[in-house]
Amino acid sequence: MTTAKLFDKLQRLIKFQAQADKKHIKKLHEVLGKLKKKKKLLEAELDVTQSESQKRKIKQDIEVIDLQRSKGVAVYKKLKRARAEASAAKEGSFPE
Repeated sequence: MTTAKLFDKLQRLIKFQAQADKKHIKKLHEVLGKLKKKKKLLEAELDVTQSESQKRKIKQDIEVIDLQRSKGVAVYKKLKRARAEASAAKEGSFPE
């Protein structure tokens, strides 16, 4: 999947975080993982690239991935925490 498609998917998942369920959180986690792999590939490509203009472009791409991924990670953590709290509250509400 291209970086642009990953960004688009990430933005859609972030946008609809209010309706997040387990499946939504899993998809968000998958997209974040793919972005992490993409970043590692770009970093490896950066090491072997000779052209300064290419290096600049790759560095810019890495920065964009970092920014988008950090936004996604923040949302992911927030959703996981909210889900865990809801689960704990649900378990605590049943009489023993």
